[in-house]
Parts: sequence; structure tokens; C-alpha cells
Amino acid sequence: MGTSQLAVLAVLETAVTDGQADGSIRSGKPDALARMLLLTGQSAVLSHRLVTDRLDYDQLVDELSLLLDGYLKP
Repeated sequence: MGTSQLAVLAVLETAVTDGQADGSIRSGKPDALARMLLLTGQSAVLSHRLVTDRLDYDQLVDELSLLLDGYLKP
């Protein structure tokens, strides 16, 4: 992982830990959840051109939000 990815991962891990503490994020290892969030988000951002024929930007954001909400839901 590069420096930027490690920085994003640290932010995500803190956010997951905080969310678990307030009950808005399911239980699990914060580092594992954060890595999956990074992997999923990075993939969607870097691969968005592969789906632009079917999903515009707003639709992509909506679908990614549903995916992540479902993954994190307690």
C-alpha cells in the first residue's frame, strides 16, 4: 500500500471504530472492515468508466452508498 492509501485506511479505521462505539456500524474487526471499505471504494472510483454506459455519476454514488450501507449496517 502507498502512503495515500495508508492515510485513507487510518481515517476509515477511526470512522469504523467510532461508528461501532455509537452503534451505527456492525461489529467486526475495525481494521478488516476499513480495508474492505478502501478496497470497495477504490475499485468503484478507479473503475467508474467501465459502467458509465449504464450508470451516470449520481447513480454510481447511489449504488455504492447502498452497497456500503448494507455492508456496515448493524
